Amino acid sequence: MIKNILFIILLSGILFFPNGGILDDSTLISSILILISCFLGRFKNKKCLQDILYLLPLIALSFYSLLVIYINQSYDFYYFLNFSRVIIISLGIYSLIRIFNLGVFQNLSNIYIALYVNVLITLVQYYDWFGLAQFAFSINKQFISYAFREYRVMGLLSGYDSNGITLAFTLVLGTILFFISKNIYIKIIFLVLNFGCLIGLLFASRTGIVAAIIGTAIIFIVINWKNYLKLIVALVGILVFVVVLYKSVITFEQFVPQKYQQTYEFMFEPILNYYHYGKFESISTDDLVKNHYTKLSDDNFIVMFGSSFSNASKLGGYTDVGYLQIINGLGLIGLLLVLICFGYWTFLIFKVKRQYFPSVDESTRLPYKYILAYLIAFVINIFILNFKGPYFYADTIIFIFMTVFLTYFYEIRIMQE
Repeated sequence: MIKNILFIILLSGILFFPNGGILDDSTLISSILILISCFLGRFKNKKCLQDILYLLPLIALSFYSLLVIYINQSYDFYYFLNFSRVIIISLGIYSLIRIFNLGVFQNLSNIYIALYVNVLITLVQYYDWFGLAQFAFSINKQFISYAFREYRVMGLLSGYDSNGITLAFTLVLGTILFFISKNIYIKIIFLVLNFGCLIGLLFASRTGIVAAIIGTAIIFIVINWKNYLKLIVALVGILVFVVVLYKSVITFEQFVPQKYQQTYEFMFEPILNYYHYGKFESISTDDLVKNHYTKLSDDNFIVMFGSSFSNASKLGGYTDVGYLQIINGLGLIGLLLVLICFGYWTFLIFKVKRQYFPSVDESTRLPYKYILAYLIAFVINIFILNFKGPYFYADTIIFIFMTVFLTYFYEIRIMQE
């Protein structure tokens, strides 16, 4: 029990309490964990070193960003520091998994509980439970005061969309744990917790709702890929859900209490616009298409190699679109490396599946099958969502992926030893 609690506290610190820069709290915790792991001899195992090689694409991105700085003579180290930080924190997460060595279901449950800290903070911020809303806002070190909207909440994240996506992946992870668990009481607990997560998602961001729908759909498709009857049922279920969602939004529009009216109108703006005006659109999406997809540099050299400037500097061409941010900062070559990064990880996920899955029975394989589906859903989600925002290297989002990703490989390594 103590090991589980300590694991959750440390992982929560890594995921939710960065305060900017290479020397933030998350990096400090990760560095300490790496040192402890080395001291305990955890990195002497050859298989462990093979697992660390999964970070090679990130190392390539880090060095390429240095090359871009040298070419441009800009001395803007944003991308280099950012990718270096992701590498350090990923190694810290891996060290945490190896030090505690808790087992696959326990690891996933602890990851879910750590993520649920953000769910609770989100609910407290919105509903002001026990008058703790101000306290809940104060512990968010990434809080963007100028972007504050009383009808939405950031939780412990740096933006509404980031919070929504994090809540979405928390919800999907809870769904996986529900199916993996064999105990009916634990299933009920995950069901109740997921309901709370869903409520939080409904006033965080529309992007989060889309991510949750895409993620859940992909998982059901991956899990039932060879069972055509279940696959058809899953696809029909997704269509039914979309129809029910549409009908529910329209039906309950007039019954929403005044206190929640603004949240309701914002979250379901495209659906309400379609119902009332015949146009499935929203103000923010229209602005994104009209004003942010045009922010690509006119300089062909920058388009190819990048300017090295961060998006926040506005010198490289300010845009909210994730892929354009990468092109403006690291060029098309940088974008290619980012895509190779996720492609490489996806290849490794399926490679391990082919090597390991045939050698074990279905009950042993089940948790890993769901983790594989979760990771595939994550990759596809981020690929799609980067057409809207910079979610590939966003705090917490990339670390959720790395935590589950490294858990997947570490636990399979243990099973093979």
